[in-house]
Amino acid sequence: MTEVVLDHEIERRVLTVVRDVLAIDGEGPSLDSAIGADLGADSLDQLSLFMALEDEFGGKIPEEEAASLITLRDVARYVCARKVDAGPE
Repeated sequence: MTEVVLDHEIERRVLTVVRDVLAIDGEGPSLDSAIGADLGADSLDQLSLFMALEDEFGGKIPEEEAASLITLRDVARYVCARKVDAGPE
């Protein structure tokens, strides 16, 4: 498996979307925060979060792939990998 290099701008945007969707004040989550366990996002919150991420970054996150994204770092890696797969805009 190829290691995905994280883009700091994508990391920042992922954290911003999470703070907005889950209404987190203050310093908020880190990339190591687990969406369900640490952030307390239930299934409806997670659905809203992934829809907002799709809007922010474009494209779709298939349900089976979304289920494997446990931490915010996983989400950022996923977005970075899809950006690379899509090629230059």
